[in-house]
Amino acid sequence: MALDSLAHYAALHHPHTHLPPDVYLLHDPHTLTIFDRFPKAKYHFLILPRIPFPVGDEDDDDEDKAIETVPRNALASLHALLTTASRATALAVLHKLQQASLEVVEMVKDEMGKTDGFEWGIEVGFHAVPSMR
Repeated sequence: MALDSLAHYAALHHPHTHLPPDVYLLHDPHTLTIFDRFPKAKYHFLILPRIPFPVGDEDDDDEDKAIETVPRNALASLHALLTTASRATALAVLHKLQQASLEVVEMVKDEMGKTDGFEWGIEVGFHAVPSMR
């Protein structure tokens, strides 16, 4: 059930207006970052790939060109991504997730400085196996 909720969140066209502030942190065309419902640390977020997840040449200005997307089933888990998507597509998705994580890390560092007066180590990783199945 919880994984279905995450997929629903990832598919929202306007997550910033449909999710409450205790769930939503930020989003871009490729990712959605939310507060973890069951945090294991003071700062614990989930970065989800957006559904649909656009791939291709982002610098291409041809508006008539159809936007290719990663199949929804390939975004269900890291295992699904690595076994069902092409290598190039999997790398593109992972790169966008990494970019989003770097933005969140900077936000967390800023918040640590403001609220705690110092920074400590920040770990970033994948839920290799969904924890809510």
